[in-house]
Amino acid sequence: MSNDLGAPRPLTELEAVNLILRAQGERPTNTLGPGSTVEGIKATEVLQDRVSKVLSEGYNFNTVEKMVLKVSTNGEVTVPSNVMSMYPTGKSRNCLLVNMGGRIFDREKGTFKIHKDVEIAAALSFPFDDLPQPVKWYVSIMAAMESSNNDHPGDAGLRITAREAEQAKVALEQFDSRLDKASMKDTNPHFMQMRGGRR
Repeated sequence: MSNDLGAPRPLTELEAVNLILRAQGERPTNTLGPGSTVEGIKATEVLQDRVSKVLSEGYNFNTVEKMVLKVSTNGEVTVPSNVMSMYPTGKSRNCLLVNMGGRIFDREKGTFKIHKDVEIAAALSFPFDDLPQPVKWYVSIMAAMESSNNDHPGDAGLRITAREAEQAKVALEQFDSRLDKASMKDTNPHFMQMRGGRR
């Protein structure tokens, strides 16, 4: 595939999907969703899977160190659907709380009845078009490389994609490290473990 990944403009989700299709040797699609081609729909799913994987790792750009979840009238605490991963912090730091099916579950007491607000640190998800450009490049290239490798193992064209993927990874990590060097991914063992100890 051509080395056009240095273009200084935001990448759209449609362009990312077509990047994946091109790596597979498939024709591009003109639209996303139900009106797309079968290959386009599959490529969109591959892209979404890669986005979810990256956002779950908890980078600086998608983490918040303090989010207060309000308790409802029935004593339960609901977790927003865009929370990819979390851990209790602040006043809730010493509580054994986890996100189970979109609700906070108290592991120590074995109940969803929390009866008070919960403070968490969380890694959040965002739509593709809301992601920072370095993140868009990285997830798109990785999705293209993985998808192409599954469909066309041993294809010599993958060597270019692999080099581009490494460049995109470096760009992403440089961008992210500039946001907050003392972020929770650097200081909290939960996020360090999720990322395999990588800073």
